[in-house]
Order: sequence, then structure tokens, then C-alpha cells
Amino acid sequence: MGQSSSARLTGRPKDTEKITRCGPVSKRSCTDVPCCLLFLLFLVGFVIVTLWSFAMGDYRRVVYPTNSKGQVCGRDVPGRPYLYFFDLSLCLRMAPVAVFTGCPTPQVCVSSCPDYYWSWKSPYNTPNPLSARELMICLDGRNATDPEFFDVPIDELVRTRKCAPYTYNSKPVFGRCMPSQITRLLSNGTGRIYDNAGQQIVLTDAQEKRVSGVSVVRGREALIHMTSVFFWPLLPLVLELLVIAQVLFVSISLRSISDPVMVQDSNNQTLPPLSSEEKARKDLQEFFKLIPCDPLINSSAGKACRFLYYGDRKYTIFLQFFNVFMFFWLVNFVRSLAEMTLAGTFAHFYYSRNDPSTMPKYPLLQSFYRAAVFHIGSLALGSLLLAIFQWLRLLLEYVDAKLKKFDNGCTRICSRCCCCFLWCLERFIRFLNRNAFIMIAIHGQNFCSAARTAFNLLARNLVRVFVVDKVTDFLLFVGKLVVIVISDEQRVGIRMLCMLRMKRTKQTDSHTAWDRIFSTSIPAKQKSGCFTS
Repeated sequence: MGQSSSARLTGRPKDTEKITRCGPVSKRSCTDVPCCLLFLLFLVGFVIVTLWSFAMGDYRRVVYPTNSKGQVCGRDVPGRPYLYFFDLSLCLRMAPVAVFTGCPTPQVCVSSCPDYYWSWKSPYNTPNPLSARELMICLDGRNATDPEFFDVPIDELVRTRKCAPYTYNSKPVFGRCMPSQITRLLSNGTGRIYDNAGQQIVLTDAQEKRVSGVSVVRGREALIHMTSVFFWPLLPLVLELLVIAQVLFVSISLRSISDPVMVQDSNNQTLPPLSSEEKARKDLQEFFKLIPCDPLINSSAGKACRFLYYGDRKYTIFLQFFNVFMFFWLVNFVRSLAEMTLAGTFAHFYYSRNDPSTMPKYPLLQSFYRAAVFHIGSLALGSLLLAIFQWLRLLLEYVDAKLKKFDNGCTRICSRCCCCFLWCLERFIRFLNRNAFIMIAIHGQNFCSAARTAFNLLARNLVRVFVVDKVTDFLLFVGKLVVIVISDEQRVGIRMLCMLRMKRTKQTDSHTAWDRIFSTSIPAKQKSGCFTS
């Protein structure tokens, strides 16, 4: 009677009752093998794309400032080492699509970044048209006093995009002229953020949110007995940084492919010895040319050959989409691996609290081993679902950016509704994944069975789960705020209170205070999120 009422209260399935009494099962078999093979296949494809983009592209063409004609500022355009964007707001409006497709505004090389503001709609501080023309920045880095532009009205120069509609006070950042507000934001506070936040973070109940649906941890006691958990967030963080670095490298290399300006005829020229990087790129190019490809078979084969050997830029957009998809998949995979590892670790403690002799010596390593050896397929399937929805959301953003020129209200509404639906679905899948990984860590089930068990368990304890999850979210949010406040040596919170009482007579000081608040708060939030999410 008591056992049945207890099982009914906790919502524990009858078929897993015996298993959960002894903790995570030790005898396991590989789960979701087809998904594991699919994941490995995509990984191989991602490696091939990385090597191909390295062989056919040159990341330096994108890293170094390059104007709209493909000329490298300071090298192909001597005396003009900086890149100026005609309308930087277009780049911001298309973000993050602009990272992969480029900024759709003219970009010119200039000798120095402008240190003044000017707009063609309100040409203040310009008593005569000649002074206004001297302040303008036009194609090839010239101003409007150039003979080519002198006889053309200013509004016509702006309308035909021969000259920038405005100039902004800017400073060079990696060879690009960025608004001075951004450079001040980067320099005011970030250089003074010390690493004391990491020392003051208290990880009590930090991992509760990961297992809130099934309640297999007792928070502080588990952390005291398993100090290795304190250092566990470092491994997922390093793996995510490696994924981000590779994705950025592939994206930059793909954008640099098939730049006709950079193709130089080396006949009758004495070339310097190749560096190790250039030699590796040349060897990879020769390797790809060994792949059979006969353009005489049909026209499509000819296109494939050109794409394979010369990197036709027209086709690299598809590889960019693949690159973004792999970014989402790999990042979600790393996070899922971290969640399952922690779930198994805390499950060891929970089920051995009455009998410490059953506690393994290295629970974290043992849990990581089980997740990495037996459940790669389940992790790949769960992260694949998240990656698909995230990739579709980004694809809709890309399509929406392309359709903005048509100014169709119905299309924008449909796009926003689809994005909202995908966002809600992604949140639900993420929540279900987290609890499914807990069930996998304990019972060793496949993903679908674990998701079904977790869903039924949550449905039978809906009110309890909702209350615990929301209370935990609130406590973690408060914890993040505390970390943010104590991160800066001068206390961001005190600085904000002082700033609110500051008289608005000195606008520069007010901006500086806001800059320091944001420059210290944002990194502190990211740092606290590594330990409290």
C-alpha cells in the first residue's frame, strides 16, 4: 500500500522502479546507432569542407580590410590602409546574415578614419557647399571635390551610391573604421575586468536546473562530495570555443573564395619561397584535382569541376548554410554531452547517499565515459532536433532580409509568425531533451524511450515541476545579478546609482558611465552563465 502510493505520488514508471533503486545501470549497450553514424558522416563532411575552403580560399582576404572591388587596403591601395563603410546601419540590420553574405554597402579604402560627423540631410557646420563636399567620402576614397563628382549635385551622389550619405566619428578597429562609441565601449571597461568573479561564484545548487524535472540531486551535499564538478564547465567551454573557431575559419575562408582581383598571373615573375601555410594549401589543391571529374560528360559536371577546382563563389552559399548547420549541431551536442554527464554524476550521489560504499571513486569520469561511449547517437539525435529548428530560424531571417526590398507586409507577418513558432518549439524540445538525457544517464535507454518516459513523468508532476523550475530559474537569475554586481572592482550597481543621480550637464561623462556598465556587465553575465545554466 505504501509503496504503491509512493510510486503514484512520484509518478515513477513500474518498469523502471527496480532499476532506479540501484542508481545508474552499469551494463549498457549503444543507443541510436543510426544517428551516431549520421553524425559521424556529417563530421567527415565538415572536415572535408574545412580542408577544401582552406585550399581554395584565403582567410587573409577577409580578415584584412578589403574594399568592394576586392582590393586589400594598404597593399593593393597604397596609402589607404583603412576600410570605411558607406552605410554601417545596413550591416547591423542584416546581422547575423551579414557575417556569411557580406555587408551590402559600398566599402572604400581611406587614408584615415574620419573624426567628425556629417550628414547630407543636415550639413551643419558647413557654411558653403564646397566645405560640405570636402567632408564627404566617395568611391575610391575620394571626396566630392574630385573632378568626377564636382559637377554632380550632392543628393544625386548619395542616391546613386557614389558617395556616403553620412560620415561618423570613427577609429580603426582591425583596419575597419568603427564608430568611436563602439571603440570606447570596448576600451573603457573590458580591459579592467579582473577574474575575481570566478573566485566569488558559489556553485550551490548551480546544476539544479539541469535536473529539475526528475530531481536526482541534493545540491550542496553533492558538490561537497564531488569537487570535480566545479571544474567540469571548463571542458564544454573549451569545446564550444573550438567549434566557434573552426566555424568562423570556414566561413571566412568560404567568403574569400573565387576573388578575381586576387588571381595574379605569375608568368615571368620570380616568386618568393612558399610558406608552410601556402605549401599546405597548394598540396590540398593538388589533392582535390585528383578527384575524377570529366566536364565533357554534361554541363552539370563542368560546373562541378569548376566548383571543385576553382571554388566558384556562386555555390559557396550552400556550404555556408551547411557550415551554420554544423555550428548549431556541434554546439548543441557539446551542451547535451555536458548535461548528460552531470546528470549521471549527480545520480551516482543520489542513489549512494544511504550506502557510500556504492559510490564510485570517479563518478564524473565514469559518467562521461558512459555518455561518450554508449550514447553518442542519443546525444546526436537530441542536438540534431535543436539544430534543425535553430537553422530554420536563421534561414527565415536570411529570407526575410532578402525580401525587405519588396516591402511586403504580408510576407513579413508570415515570417515573424514562423520564427515565433519555431522559437516556441525549440524551447519545448530543449526542455524535453534535458530531461530525456537525465533518463538516459540513469536507465541507459534510447532517446525516444527516454523522452517518452520523461514526458510522462513530467506530465504526472506538472505543478511540482513548474514550481521547482520557476523558483530555480529565479534563484539562478538572482545569482547571476549578484555575480554581475561583484565582478567589477568599483561595483557596477553603485556606479549605476551614482550615474542616475548625476546631473545631465556633461553628456560625455554620462556616456562613459553607461559604457563602463555595459562593458563590465555583459562579460560578467557570460562568465556567470558558464556556471549557473
